[in-house]
Amino acid sequence: MELVPIYAFALSLWILSMLRCLHYKRLGNMAKRAQTPTGEVPPVSIIITAHNQEDVLRQKLPILLGQEYSNDYEIIVVDISSSDETIPLLEALEEEYPNLRHTATPATARDISLQRLALTLGIKAADNEWVVLLSPDCNPSGTEWLRSLCASCTPEKDAVQAFVHYGKVRGWNAHKWQFMKLWQQMLWIPFNEHHAPYRSDESCLCYRRSKFLEHQGFASHANLIAGAEELMINHNVKKGHFTTALASQSITTRDTPHSDHHWRQDQVFFMETRQHMKNPWFYRIWYACLVLLQLTFNIVFIPFAIWHYPNYYMMGGFAFLWLVHLLIRDYCFNHTAKTLGAKTYHFTLPLMVNLVPLWDITAYMRWRFSSKQTFRKKFI
Repeated sequence: MELVPIYAFALSLWILSMLRCLHYKRLGNMAKRAQTPTGEVPPVSIIITAHNQEDVLRQKLPILLGQEYSNDYEIIVVDISSSDETIPLLEALEEEYPNLRHTATPATARDISLQRLALTLGIKAADNEWVVLLSPDCNPSGTEWLRSLCASCTPEKDAVQAFVHYGKVRGWNAHKWQFMKLWQQMLWIPFNEHHAPYRSDESCLCYRRSKFLEHQGFASHANLIAGAEELMINHNVKKGHFTTALASQSITTRDTPHSDHHWRQDQVFFMETRQHMKNPWFYRIWYACLVLLQLTFNIVFIPFAIWHYPNYYMMGGFAFLWLVHLLIRDYCFNHTAKTLGAKTYHFTLPLMVNLVPLWDITAYMRWRFSSKQTFRKKFI
């Protein structure tokens, strides 16, 4: 009888862990149900900010300019003090494509993030109500990509997020980037659909120009390097006015970073951005419960099984529950990854999932002991 509460706790922990595994499948189910809307699409302006990315623009711009779109669209590239051949490339392409134009941030800009300044200039220069804020290293899925993405820009929405994942990777750092982006989107995309949006992805985001001007752009966080789009969505978009385009043609692939320096820097920027978000506690508590549940499950079940030695029936029972948990988690996670065209994880999934708390702790420690100048400089 004394062990009944302990067994009840272990069983409850197993049930909660199973529910956490099933949560991984929610995004996959949403994507499976998603179909490309066939209605009217609005005229849009694609805003791209670039700094010394001539090669990337040379590769990506022709794909973007060749979209099959049933309404008007333009591309505005905002150059941020590039020292390569970005400007001559843009001038040459503008002669061939009338819907491409460019501008640049002033060299005398002070006391503001140049990334935010570039986005502001691009949005103000746009001719259309809907703007697509796009990273230059994003790869559209095909010529129907823009139509599939912007079909979700309906009158009742203020912002539309594309699902973004990293493409082919080489090296451990690239694998970390790839897994974390997929894992985090499995958490916050379903959350955003049912609550006021807490997070977003800066890679590909549709937003109303009038909404941007109404809230004075990035005025509340103008001097931060990172998190421009995330904080804009978190501060300004209400529940029910945000959605994610999950149809297969709207999925966007991004070139994968490889540098360990950029991984550490991104962690610091992520933690700093997190400090400026509004209404954070519900999401943070929910996120912490999911992470701690994984750790607690590992800590409890393995010692429980060993503790019952040499009772092989009890050890076998705990081993069976453990195996069921692993199989369900593997199925749910990889179902979503496969549905969204991202990399699947089988043998490496237990390792990657259990590394998430360690990455979170190291990210917090790096942010905690970083100089404030690390994330409040004006360059990119």
